[in-house]
Amino acid sequence: MPEPIEVRKVPIKTVSDASGLDELITSGVMEAGRVIAIIGKTEGNGGVNDYTRILADTAFRDVLRKHGVDEEQVKGVPIVWSGGTDGVISPHATIFATIPADEAEQTDEPRLTAGFAMSEKLLPEEIGYTPMIEKVA
Repeated sequence: MPEPIEVRKVPIKTVSDASGLDELITSGVMEAGRVIAIIGKTEGNGGVNDYTRILADTAFRDVLRKHGVDEEQVKGVPIVWSGGTDGVISPHATIFATIPADEAEQTDEPRLTAGFAMSEKLLPEEIGYTPMIEKVA
């Protein structure tokens, strides 16, 4: 049976701010080694010249490293960023982490489950072409 999942949303105060994740780990809400995915919105423009996604990715992975997660596991955590927070959207990250089953609130209500897979590494010349489709499939 899959482990229960804790989901928390944290604000991103600057383009390289991962203090929300750090606080969740430091306060014991989540264990760094149990983080299974992060998705979020960065404050960049969302265009090809938007480096905020790279800065955010680095910041969040560095927090996992700081809390003792080994490099292979850090590299394996899927982190997906969408750039551009024009209008009413504010920069934020949603963090998914497993928790031990005995710590989860018991209920008969349906719950979230998560699964993911990683494709082979995509080469720049494959993006938008058949090799990319084959690798991702």
